[in-house]
Amino acid sequence: MAGKMQRDLNRMSGAAHKHRLGDLILAGVGGFGFTRGGYWFVDAANGNDNNSGESLSNPVQTIQRALYNITQKRTAAGLTYDYDEYIFLLPTQGVDYDDDTVSNTSIGGLANAYVYVNEPNIHIIGAGPLGSVIIKPDAAATAGVFNIGTSGERFHLSNVVINTASALSAAVKFGATGGVFPVIENCIFDLVGTTGPTGVGIDMDSGKCSSPIIRNNVFYMGTLIKAAIIAEVQDATPFGGLIEDNRFISVINGAGTGVADVINVKDGTGLIINNNVIHGGDTGTTYNATDGVDIDSGVVNAIISNCCISGCDNPIIDGGTDCDIVNNFTADGEGGEAADYEGWLFASS
Repeated sequence: MAGKMQRDLNRMSGAAHKHRLGDLILAGVGGFGFTRGGYWFVDAANGNDNNSGESLSNPVQTIQRALYNITQKRTAAGLTYDYDEYIFLLPTQGVDYDDDTVSNTSIGGLANAYVYVNEPNIHIIGAGPLGSVIIKPDAAATAGVFNIGTSGERFHLSNVVINTASALSAAVKFGATGGVFPVIENCIFDLVGTTGPTGVGIDMDSGKCSSPIIRNNVFYMGTLIKAAIIAEVQDATPFGGLIEDNRFISVINGAGTGVADVINVKDGTGLIINNNVIHGGDTGTTYNATDGVDIDSGVVNAIISNCCISGCDNPIIDGGTDCDIVNNFTADGEGGEAADYEGWLFASS
């Protein structure tokens, strides 16, 4: 199915486009499934929200309009919600995706959110090399740059850069019931300008997610933010989830006291945190991270393995029950509560 979609999108590109869209998308996004559904196109520089968004030659300008058009088409056609819909964000040559109106409830938006996803099986994908699609709201969006609602099951976000400098909020925030099988991959989270307790990259604090997959992302963490990821997962099937192959890098922006928790696991059963690299800054300074991974008391059977953690006052804090912490590496010569851990590897700083 992936090959067919690639060919379809290449044919849609036409002679006017320098690159074949299908090749660009498949080069920038690895491993997500393709099922039946529609293709939608957003162009922040050249699109128009009066367009349908269903072809490269007729793109809309805003992500929320594409979502609204999907809802209208599904309703009119009586389509079942097991159809996947693919929203492709076209490269805009330096023009940020910043024109969505926060709180645009007239087209299905949510108060104080930049983009509200409340439809199932929505894939939002940056088309082109990573870094060519930058989402940077120009106004405060305290409910999140992306807010995933109750019906936003199997949400998939890939191959975009999210800058929260003006949004002053979470880059991706899940609603009160949490997400169901969300996938967030191959993205860059630029959290340098985000402030206070709402300054989070991916925030599941409002509700428990079911088996989230967060993989192969880069988080640039300013010294004002609360956490790169706050994770809450379910205690019953489908529980668990995966945070894997991510890179977390502390960036001093001249204020604040450093990230509190790079990853804070607040609740749930069976979350796996594997093969991540966490650099919290210069240990012992004003701006370095407090905890690399902080596991709270409601967490059961989490696994933290094969992670490299440096620059944090405490690489891992284990307050959970029956959690396995194995084969992790610290370059600081100290391992926080290392006496309680199996397989800690140390290197002198």
